[in-house]
Amino acid sequence: MELHSIIFLLTILSVIFLLTFFIHHKQKRKLHLKLDKQEPRFDVVNHPRSSPVMSQEVEEEEEVEEVEEEVAIEEEDDLLNDPLLQPRGPVREVAQPTAKKAPAPDELMLIMLAAKPEKPYAGYELLQALLTAGLRFGAQDFFHRYEDANGKGRILFSVVSASEAGTFEINKMGAYSGKGLMMFMRLANHKDVAASFEAMIETARQLVEDLDGEILDEERKVLTNEKIEKMRKKALEFEQKQLTGDLFDQ
Repeated sequence: MELHSIIFLLTILSVIFLLTFFIHHKQKRKLHLKLDKQEPRFDVVNHPRSSPVMSQEVEEEEEVEEVEEEVAIEEEDDLLNDPLLQPRGPVREVAQPTAKKAPAPDELMLIMLAAKPEKPYAGYELLQALLTAGLRFGAQDFFHRYEDANGKGRILFSVVSASEAGTFEINKMGAYSGKGLMMFMRLANHKDVAASFEAMIETARQLVEDLDGEILDEERKVLTNEKIEKMRKKALEFEQKQLTGDLFDQ
């Protein structure tokens, strides 16, 4: 009787062990299958965005970039909508000579502003410096110094880009980068040539102070005080000729 009881008990324990082993093996197999599905395959190139963590980081970076881009666009719109950059009204004379009749060399007076190689004149820093110096965007896509501070009246002198086109795209000033600027005045445009010349020299000095660089003459040599005196004398002589001509015309 005792032997039968022992056999029966062993049988019950064997069944329990087998059931436990079967259940454990089944759960372990399910776990392996689940891990296999989650494990990345090495025969497929995984894009960074496929990782949940990387996707979140990329999305956060994109959100920051979008915010920064929106702020930059708002700042650009505010600057470009500045009344100082709106098209000027009709002007009585334009400083740039027409293609039909180029002025004689002695009728033009020009100087150049050369940027340092490692620091070109660029973007809104350049635009802000031009506006601060009293220049206004206007005719022929140049910047001009007008007779009146509000951008009206006769053009005293003009500023162009030292590039092949020479013009500025005001809506793309943020992307502009140039090696220099050219300032010029057409003597025949002025009754007070000497005062206009002094204004051009003073503006050139202010721009170089704000933007760095050097002031050059028409031969691309450093503008010396001696050369400035020669140009000043030329302006005075031209002004005297105009006054003499006006007296004889009366």
